[in-house]
Amino acid sequence: MEPGDFHPAGLARVRAVADAVLYEGYLLYPYRATSRKNQLRWQFGVLGPQGADAAGIGEDSHLSMQCLLDLGANETVENAQTTLTIHVRFLQLQQRRTERANDRGVYVLVPELLVDSERWFSWDEAVEVEFSRELPIADLRAGHSWNLAADPAESTEPVHDQHGRLAGRLVRQRWAVEATVFAKLEPVAGLHRLAVSIDNQATAHELTGKDAALRRSLLGTHMIIECRNPYAAFLSVIDPPSHAREAAAQCSQHRCWPVLAGEPGEVSTVLGSPIILYDYPEIAGESTGSLFDATEIDEILMLRVLTMT
Repeated sequence: MEPGDFHPAGLARVRAVADAVLYEGYLLYPYRATSRKNQLRWQFGVLGPQGADAAGIGEDSHLSMQCLLDLGANETVENAQTTLTIHVRFLQLQQRRTERANDRGVYVLVPELLVDSERWFSWDEAVEVEFSRELPIADLRAGHSWNLAADPAESTEPVHDQHGRLAGRLVRQRWAVEATVFAKLEPVAGLHRLAVSIDNQATAHELTGKDAALRRSLLGTHMIIECRNPYAAFLSVIDPPSHAREAAAQCSQHRCWPVLAGEPGEVSTVLGSPIILYDYPEIAGESTGSLFDATEIDEILMLRVLTMT
């Protein structure tokens, strides 16, 4: 495979792995909101409001990684308008509240709404958010920053019983999330080092408690970086070739680790993951659906085997 080869199918493969990272711990087997193991979630890639970690109510607000890029010996690469595309992906917390309608038509907040044979709980859901930015190499050499924001929102869903009577409603609410992304490309030991950082712009001084801080946090934060120039290639940082070992030793990571991604041998895409992975991670062939439950996949597979036998 030639350096810099890019295939759309390869990006789909990367996104499948990234989604598994994004939803790690979202809901664990036996998939009940009341299960004790589902009371502590959002453990990876959480960027809390600034000052939340010092106040003991949230996570560090900063995440960054550095990866290696070989632009090739041809000096015309930069003149060919080489660009990098940076995809920043995370979950925005969405609170689902259950409310029962009383005889007067007034909604009352309840921890559980039971209507006929169906049951709903108050529960923290999440909404996928993705921002992409295509940047020329020239801009990256000087350093480039941009802002991203996920807007607040609120919606209601009525719940009726089998006779069509209004029994209650589900209220879903999201809070505003804002962050700043900074990217810079600089020479290092004959190659180029790409540094990308993400910082939550919310502050904790007006927030009270862990729940409030979590609502203003980025969850499962990670990034996908693409380079489509045929002369350029990303290099492994965890298992660098001999000529890149010195440069790889000068790369530092903070809560995010870059790995080569896509089909084995592709060098056009890097996945920046909040979980330490190996180069070219992939979803197990046995995982035919979006289980998003990596810590208990073995148990699920065992149960499937027992069921089939």
